[in-house]
Amino acid sequence: MKMTGEDCRALPPTNPDFLTALRKIVRSPALLTGLALGLSFPPLPFPFLAWVAFVPLLRRWDRAPSGSRMLLEAYPAFLLTYAVAFSWPLFHALPEAALVSVTPLLALPLIMALPVGASALVRRRLGRGAGLTALVVFFLVMEGALSRGPFAFPWSLVGHTQAEAFRFNQFAEWTGTPGLSLWVWLLNLAAFALVRPRASRRAPWAALALLLVLPFTFSQWRRASLPPPDGYAAVGLVQPALPPRAWADVHDAARVDTLLALTEPLFSDDALRPRLVVWPETALPVFPDPARRDALHARLQAFVERHDAALLTGAVTLAPDGDAYQNSALLFRPRRSPDRYDKVRLVPFAEYVPFSDRFPWLRSLSAPAGGVSGYRPGASPRVLHAGDLTFGALICFESIFGNPARSYVEQGADFLATITQDGWWGRTPGYRQHFAFTKLRALETRRALVQVSVTGVSGLIGADGAARFEVGWMERSARTTLVPLRSGETFFARHGDLVTPLALFVALLLTALTFLETRRMRLRKERHRP
Repeated sequence: MKMTGEDCRALPPTNPDFLTALRKIVRSPALLTGLALGLSFPPLPFPFLAWVAFVPLLRRWDRAPSGSRMLLEAYPAFLLTYAVAFSWPLFHALPEAALVSVTPLLALPLIMALPVGASALVRRRLGRGAGLTALVVFFLVMEGALSRGPFAFPWSLVGHTQAEAFRFNQFAEWTGTPGLSLWVWLLNLAAFALVRPRASRRAPWAALALLLVLPFTFSQWRRASLPPPDGYAAVGLVQPALPPRAWADVHDAARVDTLLALTEPLFSDDALRPRLVVWPETALPVFPDPARRDALHARLQAFVERHDAALLTGAVTLAPDGDAYQNSALLFRPRRSPDRYDKVRLVPFAEYVPFSDRFPWLRSLSAPAGGVSGYRPGASPRVLHAGDLTFGALICFESIFGNPARSYVEQGADFLATITQDGWWGRTPGYRQHFAFTKLRALETRRALVQVSVTGVSGLIGADGAARFEVGWMERSARTTLVPLRSGETFFARHGDLVTPLALFVALLLTALTFLETRRMRLRKERHRP
C-alpha cells in the first residue's frame, strides 16, 4: 500500500533528541566496561580483566554532563555484564521460574548503576577527586546493601571476580570479599590515571605497582606459611547425580535408598572409614504422616549406629510450631539424638517472600522454583557437633555470605560444610560460580570446606581457597576425603567487614558536603538575581 503525502504528515514525528541519546548510549565506551567485567567472573579464567574493566566507564564518567546521563549509560553497561556472566537463571528447568528471573536480571544492573550516577553529581559540586572517591564508596555501600537485609542477593559483587585469583586474593583473610572489591576499584583508578591526557604518570605507575606487588607477595608467602592442621577427619561425600525434576519430588522416598546404596561401600575401607558422611540439600523426603517420618529417622539412626559414624543430610522439615516448613540440615549421630540447623539466609522470592509473615498476601509473589516454597528462616547460625568434630553447615545460597561462616568460626568450628542443589539451571555457569564464590568462605576463615551437591560440583576446598578435588557435573560419586581441621580466627573472622562501614561513613560525609555545596550555590544565585 502506497502512502500519500498527507498520510506521512499524519504520522507522529520522530524525536531526534531521543534517537541521538540512544545512539550515544549504544556507542558509549561504558559498554566495554560491561563486557570486560562480565568476562572477569568465574568460571571464565580472566579475573585480571576486572582490574581495568572500569576504565572505559571512568573515562566516560569524567566527561559526562550530568548524573542522569551517566546513569543512562551505566545501566546498559551493567546489563551487558549480567548478560555475559549471570544470564544462566533464564535456563531454569521450570519455564515459569525462568520467566520470573527476568525481573531481577533487569533490576540488579540498575542498582549497580546508581553509584555511578550519584557520584557524577558529587563531581560537579566538589570536583573530580571527591567524585572518584564517591564513586568507589557509593559502590561499596551498594554492595554492602546487596549483602544485607531481607532482599539480599550478593551474587554480582565485584570482589567475586577474584574468587579464584589465589596469587593475589589471600589478603581477604583480613578484609573479606568487600576488601577484594575495594582493591579492584583502586587498580582501576590507577589505570584510569595512566590513560588520562596531560596527567602525571609517575604516581599512577607507582600505585599500580604497589597494588599488584604487595598482594602478590603476601599471597605467595601466606599460602606457603599456613600452619599445619590440628588434625584430619575422614569425611564421606555423596553426590547422587539425580535429575533436578526427580529431586524436586519431595515425597519420593526412593532417593534415600539410592543415597544409602552409594554410602554403604565407604565403610568397607578399614583404612579410611568416614567419621562423618554428607548428603546434599533436601535429601530426605517430606512425610506429612508423623509415623512415616519417625520410621525414616529411625532407619537413618540405625545406619549411623551400625557404622559408628555421623550423617549430615539436607531435609525439608516442619517448624517446631508445625505451621511452616524449613530448609534444614539434620545431623544423625551414634548414641545421641539428632541435631538440626535451619537455613537462615533464604533466597528472596524463591524460598520465601520478605515480610510475608506480616502481610500474607505477599506470598502470591513467590517464584515457582521447584520443591517447597514459602520456607520459614531459621533463628541464627549454630555449629553442629559429631563426636569431637565441630563444624558449621551452610545450606546452598548461604555460602555466598561471609557472616554465617564467620559466626561458625567464632563458635569453634573446625571446618565448614556446604550442602546444595545447583542442578536446576543445567550445565550453565551457575553451579560453577557457586562453587567458586564458596571458596572465599574458606579463604576468609582459613577453614577447609566440603561442598556436596546433587548434580555437581562437590569437592574439598583448602584453607587457601583452592579446590583439592572436584566431582564434576552429573557424576555419581561417593568418596572419603581427609578434611584438615583448624582452630584460631582470622582478622576477618574476628572483626567482620570493616570496609563497608568505613565506606558508608565516607559516603555520608561526601553526601552531606554535596548537599551543603548545592545549597550554598543556590543561595548565591538568589543573592545575585535582579
